[in-house]
Order: sequence, then structure tokens, then C-alpha cells
Amino acid sequence: MDSRFGQAIVPAYVHPCEQALPPRSLVVVKLEDGALLAALRAMLKAVDRSVYPSHGFHSDYSMIWVVDLEGLLRIGLEEDDHDRFSVAIPRSRAVRGRPKRGHPALVAGEAARIGGELLYDVSASEPKWVLSNRSGRYGLVEDRSERHLRNVAEILAVCGVEVEIDFRSSGGA
Repeated sequence: MDSRFGQAIVPAYVHPCEQALPPRSLVVVKLEDGALLAALRAMLKAVDRSVYPSHGFHSDYSMIWVVDLEGLLRIGLEEDDHDRFSVAIPRSRAVRGRPKRGHPALVAGEAARIGGELLYDVSASEPKWVLSNRSGRYGLVEDRSERHLRNVAEILAVCGVEVEIDFRSSGGA
């Protein structure tokens, strides 16, 4: 797992809400679960730029992901924390005064190997899914390489979803 996705990292900081309840949107991608893969594939392939509701959600909200200790891809939405539930945060809206559930929430604040964002770029001449390692706590760290990110893209390819890679070196935004 270390060579495929990088060594596990314990995040430098974890907000208590990221350790409490898992995000409502959390999906753990298990390649042997055909029904789950079909549902995930259908959701990601249903995006059509000619019909705003089909791409609006995917382009307006951040999907975050991590690869956990066992090498499982965990995907969810970046969510705002409320007392007993969470709500997806639109990318264009800053939520002030309340913590958000970031990448550590996908693994209950524990160690993970690599993380980032999965975004739908509707502004591209050919709209596409873009997979980045844009996570300050799991992705933008010194020993992460483009190869690690490509290995995550391979998991999505097995799910039937092609992505463009956007690798950021450590210290990148």
C-alpha cells in the first residue's frame, strides 16, 4: 500500500466534528460490490452540461476523497457541521462560524494515505471529471507523487469513470 498510495499520514490537526459522526454522504468504494459500482458510475456519468441540474450539483459542491489504510477509496461531500447532522457546503459559499467536515471526516480523524478532490469541470471545452490531490492534510505532502494520484484514478477507471489528473506538488494550493 505504501508504494501504491503513499505512507499513511496522521493529520496534523483534526476538528472534533471530523471524529464524531461520519459524513452522511460517505461512500466506501469496494470493487467487489457490483451494485455500488454501478450506482457510483451512473451518478458520475449522468452529468450532462446541456441540462444544468445534472451538472450543477457536481460542479457547485466539492467531492472530497481519501484512500484509507487498507487502500479503500472513500468519497464524500465536504459538509458543514451541525449538532447532529451535516449539510453539503456549496463551493462558492464560505461558511463562517461553524466547522466543516474535511478529509479527516472520511476516516474518522484517523490516518490515511492520500486525499484530494473530485470535481466536475463544466467550464472546459469538453466538460470532464478532474481528480486532484488537493488536501492539506493528506494530499499536499512531500512524499506524494503523481503516480500515487494515478493509482487512485485507476480505481475510478475500474468503476467506469475516466478522470483527468491535476497533481499538485507539496506546498501547492
